Amino acid sequence: MGILRHIIAALITLMLHLTASVGGKNQLVTLYSVEKHWQHGG
Repeated sequence: MGILRHIIAALITLMLHLTASVGGKNQLVTLYSVEKHWQHGG
């Protein structure tokens, strides 16, 4: 039972890290596209 708990906790933290990194990437892409938009006089 204790081992299963550890595995679930590890999976949850892994998922959180993955979603956090994906969210960070999306933010970077958004910032980049907005910057390009302004550079082109949009």
